[in-house]
Amino acid sequence: MPRSLPYLALTLIAGWLVVQFVAVGWLPGLADDHVLREGASRFTGFADAFDPRLVPPRPLQHLTFHCGWRLGDAGFAWQRALNFAFLAASLAMVAALARQAGASPGVALLAVVAFACFPTGRAVWWPAAVSGPARTAAILVALWCFGRSTPLAAVGAVVAMVFALFTHQSAVLIPALCVAWVALRQPSIGAAWRALWQPARLLTLTAMAAAVAFALWFYTRVPDQHLAERPLASVLANATWTNAWWWPEWLRVLAVDGVRGEYGGAIRAIGGGLLLIGAAFVVWFLWRGGPLARFAVVAGAADLALPVLTAGWSLRYAMPAGAFLAIALASAGRGRRSTIAVGSLLVCWLADSVHALGEFRAASALSDRLVLQAADERRREPATTPIVVLDLPDVYGRERDVAVANWGFAEAVAALGAAGELRLVRTRAHRTSSASQPIHATEAERLRRAAVVLEYDPERAMFVVWRNGRRGD
Repeated sequence: MPRSLPYLALTLIAGWLVVQFVAVGWLPGLADDHVLREGASRFTGFADAFDPRLVPPRPLQHLTFHCGWRLGDAGFAWQRALNFAFLAASLAMVAALARQAGASPGVALLAVVAFACFPTGRAVWWPAAVSGPARTAAILVALWCFGRSTPLAAVGAVVAMVFALFTHQSAVLIPALCVAWVALRQPSIGAAWRALWQPARLLTLTAMAAAVAFALWFYTRVPDQHLAERPLASVLANATWTNAWWWPEWLRVLAVDGVRGEYGGAIRAIGGGLLLIGAAFVVWFLWRGGPLARFAVVAGAADLALPVLTAGWSLRYAMPAGAFLAIALASAGRGRRSTIAVGSLLVCWLADSVHALGEFRAASALSDRLVLQAADERRREPATTPIVVLDLPDVYGRERDVAVANWGFAEAVAALGAAGELRLVRTRAHRTSSASQPIHATEAERLRRAAVVLEYDPERAMFVVWRNGRRGD
């Protein structure tokens, strides 16, 4: 490997991170950002972030929003900078884990490049998604510490897990991921058992189990709106997306939406075939790949199972799985065909990242435009007169996974000093949970005639104003 190549690669990665931050750093908040900031503004101190009555039960998330609120206009930029810091730490830990697994410096560098290309931006650019990059960094630190099997590393693994538990409920899986990281890299079951049966690792797992037990007890005390039981049809739809989480986005959309019948019968058959081929490739990768391939498949599937069963699908949930796969891909064979395949996938990932960046900026612009328009209309009316907001866009993007106004719209308008009630209603289904209450089309028509209504016009990407049956410009 040329001596200048690592410096060039690291410079390009750093430049890509800077480009992303410049593009999104000073954008306003989106959706849940406004709900969380409004709630954090009522804290009397930092300790309030650990109140068990808060929903969701993620102290780190509430702490970052309380700090952001204290910083005022610079708050969201500071929160995004923190997310980028967690991403940078994750990139460093990807290299450390690759080296721990026996990879050469060149392979470790390739793993970092692969993870830098992976489209993780949805979790980094959105302040409300701080749990994604923070949890990923904590998981990777815990795995690295557990792999070292020393007393100091054992303490580090437990600390990393406790930190992860403060970021997201899915951190309860860390002990299982740690076991998989050590066991799946051993040549036999006996060797795996001996590797795990070491005092430092046993003590680490015991401490982690105690932390998990406490966390599960704590979580059962908190009614979390984001981790509700899902109907079987929703779980199957989420599983379909998850089967293709590592694909290029255009191919994933074609396959999944094709299976749903959005493009007609022929495309449905093609989509089903693509998903079967993808599943077969994963099985082949699990069977014929090396230890790191087995770990990437098993650990990635385990980490993605919780959002499939509880929260719904978004690529931002795949950030840890992306790190695992980056290490496995970099460590794959260096034959001509595998090099072309891995290189092509990384190019597609980078293209998806650029596309997602444009989508996020467009979603932010749309949200900001609607908030400002609603605030102007709210100020024109007496504070005692409710205004109906009809059919707000809930999500945006090719995969419809960038939140726009499913939550937080009324809070964003109120934050601009526009006092008065906003009644959020919708006549169409929303992809996710939403503050907008469903109503029938006949009720919407009645409201247009009898109230002040801001109705979203998708073609103009702005509100149409109705005042007692009269449509404004």
